[in-house]
Amino acid sequence: MAEFKHGSITLVVEDALTPSPEAGQMDPAAVKRIPKVPHGMGKTCEDAADSIEKAGDKFAPPKDVTAASLREAGDKAERIDQVVHDIEVMLVMFKQASLIFKATAYEQVRKVNDLVRAQGKHNEELLTIFEPLTSFFSRLRRRKIVYIPVPTAETKEA
Repeated sequence: MAEFKHGSITLVVEDALTPSPEAGQMDPAAVKRIPKVPHGMGKTCEDAADSIEKAGDKFAPPKDVTAASLREAGDKAERIDQVVHDIEVMLVMFKQASLIFKATAYEQVRKVNDLVRAQGKHNEELLTIFEPLTSFFSRLRRRKIVYIPVPTAETKEA
């Protein structure tokens, strides 16, 4: 099994699915040069391998292509899609966990801010002690949302 680490994450995949060294290192132009492959490559490789075996001596495949190499390549193409899918599922889960953790933290700090504002009316020292917190919420309230009007039929005629 091959291990890949990034930050606090370790991903373990079977050795056969170890990405090539250039994977993740390519610039956008190099990625664009990679041909876009249609779906169903695993089945297509399997079908081609079967056909090579059935044809026997009647067909001379390219020197670097055998029925076995086709099956292996098609199998890798299908299994790496499953790895990508599994990572995408995990990404969704962790993005949602992040939203939940942040919302929980925000709810708690908002409650503290509400009490600081209420109690600060009677004890101004609290406003000084909690100034970083009250400043944070003041900045949030000052943000203005700019609305850009969408042209309608009436505004276009005017």
